[in-house]
Amino acid sequence: GVGGQDSSRGDPFPQSAIKEYTVITQNYSAEFDQISSAAVVAVTQSGGNEFKGGVFADFTTDHWRAKKPREKIDDYKTPSNQYQYGANVSGPIIEDVLHFFVTYEGKSLADPKDVTAGNGADFTKLPAGLEQKTGGVTADFKEDLIFGKLDLAINEQHALELTAKYRDETELAGVGGTNSLEHATDRDNTDIRASLGHKWRGDFFLNELKLTYEKSQLNPNPHTNGIGQIYEREERRELLKVGGGEDFQDKGQKGFGLQEDFTYSGFANHNIKTGLKYKAVTLHAAEQQPYNPQFFYFQGVTQPSRVKFGAPLAGIGNGRVEADNTQWGVYIQDDWRATDKLALNLGVRWDYEESDVYLDYVTPAKVVEGINSWDAIKKSDVPINNYVSDGNNRQAFKDAIQPRLGFTYAFNDTGLELFGGAGRA
Repeated sequence: GVGGQDSSRGDPFPQSAIKEYTVITQNYSAEFDQISSAAVVAVTQSGGNEFKGGVFADFTTDHWRAKKPREKIDDYKTPSNQYQYGANVSGPIIEDVLHFFVTYEGKSLADPKDVTAGNGADFTKLPAGLEQKTGGVTADFKEDLIFGKLDLAINEQHALELTAKYRDETELAGVGGTNSLEHATDRDNTDIRASLGHKWRGDFFLNELKLTYEKSQLNPNPHTNGIGQIYEREERRELLKVGGGEDFQDKGQKGFGLQEDFTYSGFANHNIKTGLKYKAVTLHAAEQQPYNPQFFYFQGVTQPSRVKFGAPLAGIGNGRVEADNTQWGVYIQDDWRATDKLALNLGVRWDYEESDVYLDYVTPAKVVEGINSWDAIKKSDVPINNYVSDGNNRQAFKDAIQPRLGFTYAFNDTGLELFGGAGRA
């Protein structure tokens, strides 16, 4: 689960909970869905018959770094520090039968940022007090990560595994450069994941059934509220941003998933794996850009040149949306040792998704009326009504057939290999 990871200074998963991992940049199996470029496969730590544990901490402060260029000019060092710490413990609850592993990791950062007026700003032509809003600023970040696992060996053939992960972050973001502290963004990010799995192992097969739960929430919001002021040159080159911030989002998802995977190794030189996935999640999203009205001023001019603000259109909506999504996936993969030197990876998967907010959407009548009365549309050859939805004319995408092909050829016993692949995702 990497919710919010595109804009976070934190870790998506506790580092001490990782036993081993691999990064697959190509030749990834058909069992992997929703891939854009690479797959990261991780195996988490488990408990054993011995009690084990560990702690760690590392930190640095502004006393242990040189002054940044701006700090040399101001002859002042912005207070900053970085702390990372954690602890883990594992062991038996019932020896040889039930084991546990639990870990906590925390991160507390205070990173130095420089707020500078850009593009030749002249403070003699700007309102009094703006220069005091530049200089060194500390951007705080706080993260808590918890991961736990229970392993139950029912017998030699059957085993259960229960895992849970909690991630919570608070962050001051969007500060530095021409963004002042008061114009920054407070970002909250929470991610909860749980999984209950059953493994059934036979002489030539492994059956894995897994039930998952997820709940994620990302909420950037303005550090301060009020009128935002953006100062710029006549050619709209930005000088400085002060006042109320712009970014507001409230996005998340929660729901359950079920995955069944079956691996068969009874055929010589073949390892065949097939599986089925079902997932039902509810998505919600709200966004307003800008959240606070933004007034734009040219340098040396007290009258705003323009203003941006967000407001819902009457009868259209309130800027919020909620959708029930169901996802299906099915795959089959054969990893075939064709010869002593040549291995082939042959697979295909198919995915299907339905979202009621898309399939049942009805384009508001006023929007249809407005675009059909627009002169530019009338004079064009754009079939605009093909993009109007009446709630019944949209269909889910059914052509997500994804072949995955790969090979590995070993030239000799020294480790020299040629590998390649092609696939759709």
